[in-house]
Amino acid sequence: MKRLLLTSSFALCMALITNAQVIVSGVSPSSVEGNYDFTWADPAGGDWSCPDFNIPNTYVQDTLMIVDDGSTGNNPQGNPISGEGCGPLINDLTGKIAVIYRNTCEFGMKARNAEAAGAVGVIIINREDELVNMGGGDSGLAVTIPVVFIKALDGLTLTGAMQNGPVVCFMGNRAGLYSSDLSVARADALIAKVYSVPGQLAQDDGDIAFDLGVTIFNFGNNDQDSAMVHATITDPSGSVIYDESAGPFSLVGVDTTGASSIDSVIVMPGQADSLPKFSLTSPVAGRYNVSYSISNGSGVDDYPDDNEITSDFIIGTDFSYCEIDENDDITATAHYRPSGEYTSYSACIAFRDPNASRIGVDGLWFSAAADDSLTNQPFYVKAFKWNDAFVDLDDPNIGFTGLEEMSSVTYTFTEDIQETFVYAEFENDVPLLDDTRYLFCVQTYDPTLYIGFDTKTQYVANQALYRQPIGIVETSTDYDPIGFEADATPSLRLSILDSSDIVIPEDTTPDNTGIEQMASFKLNAYPNPAKDELVILAEVDGSVSMSIVDIAGKVVMQEQVSFKGNTTRLNIGNLQSGIYIVRLQDADGRVSQTRVIKQ
Repeated sequence: MKRLLLTSSFALCMALITNAQVIVSGVSPSSVEGNYDFTWADPAGGDWSCPDFNIPNTYVQDTLMIVDDGSTGNNPQGNPISGEGCGPLINDLTGKIAVIYRNTCEFGMKARNAEAAGAVGVIIINREDELVNMGGGDSGLAVTIPVVFIKALDGLTLTGAMQNGPVVCFMGNRAGLYSSDLSVARADALIAKVYSVPGQLAQDDGDIAFDLGVTIFNFGNNDQDSAMVHATITDPSGSVIYDESAGPFSLVGVDTTGASSIDSVIVMPGQADSLPKFSLTSPVAGRYNVSYSISNGSGVDDYPDDNEITSDFIIGTDFSYCEIDENDDITATAHYRPSGEYTSYSACIAFRDPNASRIGVDGLWFSAAADDSLTNQPFYVKAFKWNDAFVDLDDPNIGFTGLEEMSSVTYTFTEDIQETFVYAEFENDVPLLDDTRYLFCVQTYDPTLYIGFDTKTQYVANQALYRQPIGIVETSTDYDPIGFEADATPSLRLSILDSSDIVIPEDTTPDNTGIEQMASFKLNAYPNPAKDELVILAEVDGSVSMSIVDIAGKVVMQEQVSFKGNTTRLNIGNLQSGIYIVRLQDADGRVSQTRVIKQ
């Protein structure tokens, strides 16, 4: 159901390990073959004494056996309680990889009991179809065999096959295990900048454009002198609209007897070898697919399961970095919360687009989980204009002191629907400005609650290249611009509406100026009070005459302003502090005005 993240860097470490030479894989029979997503008991965390999978040739491959501690009955998931391995085992696991169900006792205790019964490795199966980080607990430092953790559905695949005969699995570092073994990993592949982009932002040539590239690794013993990468993109009809290759490349084989590092070639923009940039010349709505495949001259790869990477992107109705599946459902592969003590926790996504004024945001979807129950738990959904001026993640000026709340809503769960996406509609529609930064966040003040994240859609290579914020995490008002790293992106989906459909709120500011009100069309402004910049919302379009009048009736600013998407912005930094009237008159002579306070 959830995973407790220890530090931001931990998530990145997991991505680089899980998606590189360290694998958990089914060997036989054919029904279990292939790689499984997993976490593992890493001795670097300080609470395990397990072998270090980061070292080449550190692995276990053997037959699986479900543990039996003699307990009776079934647990809530329908699995035998005896298979939880919380007591001394009564079956002999000598030379076997122990299979254990997660539930009531510590991971370390389960693994220690399995090792005492002769097991050479441990696979723990989760209750849910997600991954968690395993803490060693009181017994972890006594465990000296490898321990991995897999999802419930993958566990069902393995245990189902075990009913029909022996099942063999591999777990560990495969570097140097095979003669020919080229590899690409999700964390090292460039994908579309956004998974789902609204059609309003994909209308013209070049609205959708991104770089392509991968890093190729040689995990085999043999040198490779003709490695190639082939990249394709298909449109919603299945037609190939991008077809490029790079290579051949030479890579040195792994030397398992020495300290040689694993050879790789970086096929990325700015490197000696690269792929052409992709630009969508004729945007149409639907699902697109990006695919990378690698090969060598001989055409033989002893471990071909990681020779291809695929990722989709969608031109649709909403905005999200997280995966949207074929049924238009949002994906959250895990539910995270920060470690340690904190008073508040927010998961946020960044937004900026050169054509943002074409759209507005009226709400977002998110999912949550709880140690106990979500019933009556409030979450605070907020939209911010991110006014801090910075270039990228390497800019020392990056910060969060200029966050300006534009709209919000409190979503309170009325039932315990954990890991289920819910929709929170903002109190007011959020209009957007071109090339302006925004944050959309979900916040809780309860440290027993978790927020949904997507770990399948990896933006690690993207963030390394573009250096722009994607997922942001706040703990106790301290914002981290890289959040839980780019291999874990908040599963937030923005509900988009056309700028012409934005509902402009009525001006309810008390009339303390003595100036007669005019309201031929809806008009409002934010922030109010304002310091330097004022955003005007009005039911007008194009060029409009604007004047600002002080409390004494003196015109202090007058000019023609251009509205785009019912929105324009003014620099009022030179005005003195006080109350002002902003007055608009359109080409038809209609007039409206609203009050603003200059700080």
